[in-house]
Amino acid sequence: QPLTWFSRVWQRKGIDNQSVRPQAWQEKYNARGNFDENSIELKFDNKNPLTRRQVAELCHEIESQSTRLRLIELKLRRAGDKDSYDQDAWQGSVTVGYRKARIRE
Repeated sequence: QPLTWFSRVWQRKGIDNQSVRPQAWQEKYNARGNFDENSIELKFDNKNPLTRRQVAELCHEIESQSTRLRLIELKLRRAGDKDSYDQDAWQGSVTVGYRKARIRE
């Protein structure tokens, strides 16, 4: 149950269940890099933004607790009003997964 594993990770870091929305697992082949990639995107939106510290701790916890999963992509932008630089509220997504080389026969 990968989604249960992910929810335990963010709950251990004190992140509310409403703040993170996991998307479906994706399997794709990258022809240019000649590898298969399995990934999942975890989104956090403007309604329940995270602090930069929470995002960093979530990413660190995922990588340290799994032998295979690594961060593939991290997208962050300020939540709420674009002129509110004093607030530490961020929305975005983190793509987590693993890549496996495709061996030609």
